[in-house]
Amino acid sequence: DVDQDIVLANGGSGTMTVGAGGGVYETNGWFYAANGVGATGRVTVAGGTIGFRRTGLNFVVDVNGGHGEVTVNSGAIAATGDVEWSQGAANNDAYGAVYLNGGSVQGRRFYAVNAAGTHLFYLNGGTVKAVDSRADFMFNLSGVYVLAGGVTFDVPSNVAVTAAQPLLADSVSTGGGLTKSG
Repeated sequence: DVDQDIVLANGGSGTMTVGAGGGVYETNGWFYAANGVGATGRVTVAGGTIGFRRTGLNFVVDVNGGHGEVTVNSGAIAATGDVEWSQGAANNDAYGAVYLNGGSVQGRRFYAVNAAGTHLFYLNGGTVKAVDSRADFMFNLSGVYVLAGGVTFDVPSNVAVTAAQPLLADSVSTGGGLTKSG
């Protein structure tokens, strides 16, 4: 357990892989993949978990113009707060991409704080999990693409969410579908 913010790449570069049986758990902070112009952070979840112990703790793909790439092949990112792109100062150099190829990504909301930069979410298998009812569940991203592997949205029976963000068919990896569970 980590009792403060985790910043994988803070002005430089960093890579993290959370493998099968592994886990990184935040108790009192947020997780940032890349912070600052010139920072490049790459996170891969391959069977393990990035989890949060208290409510309201966010997973941030990129902040202050950083370049963050997150790939979930299996396992989970289980934010108790939001999953955010382009947090902090608006910057046209900001780049964040999340590739959900399996496993799950959980959050209250999935969105870009700032419109400046590029903020992408690729859905190619796996599950997007809702935490609570939100009229602003998914919004302000440059693009959310559904690839051949499709996506499942896990929305509990007592929860209602609205994706104000268009879900687009990927032009290369076609044929994916949407499934709602819960």
